[in-house]
Amino acid sequence: MKNESSNNLKLGVFVIAGIILFILTIYFIGLNRNIFGTNFILRSEFENVSGLKQGSNVRLSGINIGTVSKIDFISDSLVMVKMSIKKNVQRYIKTDAVASIASDGLVGDKVLVISPGTGSSKVVGNNAVIASYKTTEIEDVLFSIKKSADNIQTVTTGLVDFTAK
Repeated sequence: MKNESSNNLKLGVFVIAGIILFILTIYFIGLNRNIFGTNFILRSEFENVSGLKQGSNVRLSGINIGTVSKIDFISDSLVMVKMSIKKNVQRYIKTDAVASIASDGLVGDKVLVISPGTGSSKVVGNNAVIASYKTTEIEDVLFSIKKSADNIQTVTTGLVDFTAK
């Protein structure tokens, strides 16, 4: 009987510790994704989201201020990105702010970067749309290098033919 109550006590402690660990995990994940704070929605339109996905970080001046909450097609050539931004940074984002997509490191995940705009403009409201611009992607650079290499090969072949004659 004493052995059985000891086992029940151990099981109870184990279950309670598991529940506490689960609650703490949910809490810290929620803090990271700003689930428990007050947020506002900001939107931006892109021609190409180039690897950006739901849950990607949104940065302002290098600081994570929110996450990408939804990515939707507007048309065949336009994509709407909705961002959930912490309410306390809304005053730093002006109506002339510009959003762009960048890499987190050389080959890291994609992040959405917001340039805050000038100090003289009005502050963005909830569900506002800000401008966007396309940044240079590594694929664009590699394509340009390949094109240059093809051109150099053509010139070299022509020069070899010319010198052979």
